[in-house]
Amino acid sequence: ADTGNRNMTLGQEGNKFVQRLRTTSTSNNGIPEFYSNATVNTNALQHVVYTKKANGDEFFYINGVLDATGHRASTTSNWDDNYMLALGNEITNDRPWLGQYCKVAIYSGAFNSSEVLQNYNSGCNCSPASTTVGDFVFNDLNGNGIQEAGEFGLPGVTVMLLDADGN
Repeated sequence: ADTGNRNMTLGQEGNKFVQRLRTTSTSNNGIPEFYSNATVNTNALQHVVYTKKANGDEFFYINGVLDATGHRASTTSNWDDNYMLALGNEITNDRPWLGQYCKVAIYSGAFNSSEVLQNYNSGCNCSPASTTVGDFVFNDLNGNGIQEAGEFGLPGVTVMLLDADGN
């Protein structure tokens, strides 16, 4: 697994949310990264939104409230379509997400503060029992995370989601 090259990450570093975005003005690893001011609260559900406008203005919203602003003027024209999307951990499984997901959405446009607040106010009406992860498992013969010719789907695979304590 290559943790030095990514298109995007929304993660946790220490007690902060961190956003790494590969652009024409950042490294292949999305550095310099953009951090929240708010701290991660592992005892309560937090609504976390990162959004970036075409002009480079970027924002973190926590629970519907603007938390941090930044600016990285650039485009994503250097993204690599072969990179995997990893949520909640690095591909190497050495940086687990502290908490659980209720909803995850990726949009192709930037949200304004009204849209963020509207999404926050809609609430989270899901439970872990109704959450799904993907719908396809394949035999990754060369371990690169990309399904290629000769790497066929595997029927009847059971996926177990565990926390850092193995529960």
